[in-house]
Amino acid sequence: MNFRFRKARLLPVPFLISISIVLIYNIGYSQDIKIVLLHSNSGNGVLENCGCPEQPLGALEKRSALIKEIRESNEHVLLFDSGDLLSSVGNSIKDSLALASIILMDYDAITVGDQEFSSGVDFFQRVVNIGKIPFVSSNLTIEGKSPALPYRIFNIGGIHIAVIAVIDPSVFFLFPKDKKIGIEVTNPDDILPGLISEVERKSDMIVLLSHSGYDEDLMLAAKYPSIDIIVGGHSQTLLEEPTKVNETLVVQSGQSGFYLGELNLILESSGKILSYEWRLIPLTLELPDDPEILSLIEEYDQIVSSGRMKNAPVYLPLLESKFAVLASNDCKDCHISEYNAWKKDDHSVAFKTIVDERKTKDSECLSCHTSGFGRDDGYMSFSLTAHLVNVNCTECHHTSREHLENPSETPVEKIVEATCKRCHNTTNSPEFVYAKYFFKTNHTLKILYDGKNYHIVKSGESLSLIALIKWGEMSMWSDIYRLNRNEVNDPDVIYPGQRLIIPEIKK
Repeated sequence: MNFRFRKARLLPVPFLISISIVLIYNIGYSQDIKIVLLHSNSGNGVLENCGCPEQPLGALEKRSALIKEIRESNEHVLLFDSGDLLSSVGNSIKDSLALASIILMDYDAITVGDQEFSSGVDFFQRVVNIGKIPFVSSNLTIEGKSPALPYRIFNIGGIHIAVIAVIDPSVFFLFPKDKKIGIEVTNPDDILPGLISEVERKSDMIVLLSHSGYDEDLMLAAKYPSIDIIVGGHSQTLLEEPTKVNETLVVQSGQSGFYLGELNLILESSGKILSYEWRLIPLTLELPDDPEILSLIEEYDQIVSSGRMKNAPVYLPLLESKFAVLASNDCKDCHISEYNAWKKDDHSVAFKTIVDERKTKDSECLSCHTSGFGRDDGYMSFSLTAHLVNVNCTECHHTSREHLENPSETPVEKIVEATCKRCHNTTNSPEFVYAKYFFKTNHTLKILYDGKNYHIVKSGESLSLIALIKWGEMSMWSDIYRLNRNEVNDPDVIYPGQRLIIPEIKK
């Protein structure tokens, strides 16, 4: 057998060094990638900041502006929502504008929440048919057909990220039967094993958009460790930091779009999470507005204030156009004592009542808890006319425009019973007694009386006893005190023989 030996060819040293550098870089120094994952949930159809004194957060126009800012300053950004984009009560006009805003924000993936059906299955199908909202739904069908893709895969800097989505059957438990006709939800445990197996072959990371509630999300994380991140919803849970179940991160950002969640990920090229930072960004009034979305909100406010919305009729009479609509701040320069008294009165915090009851878009409530509602120059929305929340001076003290220029010649209209009963009627205030409440809220203490409405203090009497005798309520002693401050210095000290103003209350 003949063997042929080949003489080895020596490579140049510089070439070997360069090859070594390339190998070392590729093996030991593969470049990590930063991805910003923005997430929202449970928007509830809220268009704008509610103006709540305790929590003045939210607004789609601010969320959109913030998303644009983050996208401009980061190369790789994904934007997800875990459902309940729409209101819980079904308001097709309002919900249509909310959806238009979502389209403008250009989300990457959104799962279907139960509230997407609050205006009915047909309404949701029309939304789907528009084709501009990237719904993902892995276990919900309508009449046997899925309304969305079961998953989406994104290639971000060479890393493939799969997004799957589930909704828990229990979320429809209390849903009106007529609004869930044809909807079927498969138990997530019946579809997730196969679905995860399929997307694992196509991706480096798995994100689950879950409309199931926080407790259910924790169980899903424990059952399916292949899921890297769960963006939760439905329970409207506000987490202070991500919950980690084994290696799975669970996040959720509260309710009504008050916050935007931002999860900053540093990933290996394999998709493994090396590190992360998370923050909840409160959408405060100080944030800038997106003018495009602000115009949509203005359109809705015009619809509400004009009474054109079918399921939200305007209950007025309106304040007549000959009278001015002003904030109480505009009156205080000339009427400081009255302004200070108003600040302590329930009228100055009337808007808080409908905030607490989530009725800031109910036109019947707005007409009595804001100023000038229904007029072009009156209250429209908190974003546009925050100065006209509450019942301001001119809502009751009807003031001509001429009064602003020449107050001495054009006094304000006197308050009469009809003024108050526009809102304090038998439906809204069944226990309202005009005489009683007029004196209770009177700012000037210049009460009209005819000389008979006096009481001469007797030995052993107190203001609370007099209030009980005259008005039947001991708690109204403070009203007697307010009416008689020129006569009574200390409400705990009155003397026999003092003459007190005690107006007669007609019951």
